[in-house]
Amino acid sequence: QQNPTLLAELRLLRQRKDELEQRMSALQESRRELMVQLEGLMKLLKEEEQKQAAQATASPHTSPTHGGGRPMPMPVRSTSAGSTPTHCPPDSLSGVGGDVQEAFAQG
Repeated sequence: QQNPTLLAELRLLRQRKDELEQRMSALQESRRELMVQLEGLMKLLKEEEQKQAAQATASPHTSPTHGGGRPMPMPVRSTSAGSTPTHCPPDSLSGVGGDVQEAFAQG
């Protein structure tokens, strides 16, 4: 009594579901990497602001320098993204620092 057309459609839907789950997993991994990078950049920015504030209080007549000489850390892109689906909520900020969470809460 099983309709072959329905079975074929079910197979296609399952295949599409697997593809979408892999894509979602890859996007979540990419998002995590971007959040880590953002956290590092916010930390650098905070350090630079503190350094400039300290310089301003030490010598109020000189203007603070702009543009640090330190290169920004860039995370290495994972090649295994999408291999295993994760079950994180899409809006979860777990695993990132308070500064990043605070920035998203304000925005």
